[in-house]
Amino acid sequence: MAPLLTAEQRDVLAGVPALEPTMASVVAGRLAYARLFLPRARRLMGSLGLEYPRAFEDATSRHLREMLGVEW
Repeated sequence: MAPLLTAEQRDVLAGVPALEPTMASVVAGRLAYARLFLPRARRLMGSLGLEYPRAFEDATSRHLREMLGVEW
Protein backbone atom coordinates (compact mmCIF):
# COMPACT_ATOMS: atom_id res chain seq x y z
CA MET A 1 0.00 0.00 0.00
CA ALA A 2 0.99 3.59 -0.39
CA PRO A 3 3.58 4.63 2.17
CA LEU A 4 1.93 8.02 2.77
CA LEU A 5 -1.31 6.56 4.10
CA THR A 6 -2.05 6.54 7.80
CA ALA A 7 -2.61 3.28 9.65
CA GLU A 8 -6.34 4.05 9.76
CA GLN A 9 -6.42 4.64 6.00
CA ARG A 10 -4.58 1.36 5.40
CA ASP A 11 -7.06 -0.48 7.63
CA VAL A 12 -10.00 1.04 5.76
CA LEU A 13 -8.57 0.02 2.39
CA ALA A 14 -7.77 -3.47 3.62
CA GLY A 15 -11.48 -3.91 4.34
CA VAL A 16 -12.50 -3.33 0.72
CA PRO A 17 -13.15 -6.63 -1.07
CA ALA A 18 -10.67 -7.60 -3.77
CA LEU A 19 -11.86 -6.96 -7.29
CA GLU A 20 -12.75 -9.76 -9.68
CA PRO A 21 -12.55 -9.44 -13.47
CA THR A 22 -16.23 -8.63 -13.86
CA MET A 23 -18.07 -5.38 -14.40
CA ALA A 24 -20.25 -6.02 -11.33
CA SER A 25 -17.17 -6.46 -9.15
CA VAL A 26 -15.51 -3.32 -10.47
CA VAL A 27 -18.67 -1.26 -9.94
CA ALA A 28 -19.11 -2.67 -6.42
CA GLY A 29 -15.47 -1.91 -5.62
CA ARG A 30 -15.70 1.66 -6.83
CA LEU A 31 -18.89 2.17 -4.83
CA ALA A 32 -17.14 0.81 -1.75
CA TYR A 33 -14.34 3.34 -2.21
CA ALA A 34 -16.84 6.15 -2.72
CA ARG A 35 -18.73 5.22 0.45
CA LEU A 36 -15.49 5.20 2.39
CA PHE A 37 -13.84 8.31 1.07
CA LEU A 38 -16.59 10.77 0.15
CA PRO A 39 -17.52 11.41 3.81
CA ARG A 40 -13.82 11.92 4.57
CA ALA A 41 -13.48 14.32 1.65
CA ARG A 42 -16.49 16.32 2.86
CA ARG A 43 -15.05 16.56 6.39
CA LEU A 44 -11.59 17.51 5.15
CA MET A 45 -12.87 20.22 2.84
CA GLY A 46 -15.10 21.57 5.61
CA SER A 47 -12.20 21.65 8.04
CA LEU A 48 -10.19 23.64 5.50
CA GLY A 49 -13.03 26.08 4.90
CA LEU A 50 -13.51 24.86 1.33
CA GLU A 51 -16.81 24.35 -0.40
CA TYR A 52 -17.51 20.72 -1.22
CA PRO A 53 -18.57 20.21 -4.87
CA ARG A 54 -22.01 18.84 -4.00
CA ALA A 55 -23.40 19.59 -7.48
CA PHE A 56 -20.67 17.42 -9.02
CA GLU A 57 -21.39 14.57 -6.62
CA ASP A 58 -25.12 14.85 -7.32
CA ALA A 59 -24.53 14.84 -11.10
CA THR A 60 -22.27 11.80 -10.76
CA SER A 61 -24.89 10.01 -8.69
CA ARG A 62 -27.60 10.75 -11.29
CA HIS A 63 -25.33 9.55 -14.10
CA LEU A 64 -24.53 6.26 -12.33
CA ARG A 65 -28.20 5.69 -11.56
CA GLU A 66 -29.29 6.39 -15.15
CA MET A 67 -26.45 4.56 -16.94
CA LEU A 68 -25.78 1.60 -14.63
CA GLY A 69 -28.79 1.46 -12.30
CA VAL A 70 -26.42 2.09 -9.39
CA GLU A 71 -27.48 3.74 -6.15
CA TRP A 72 -24.86 4.79 -3.65
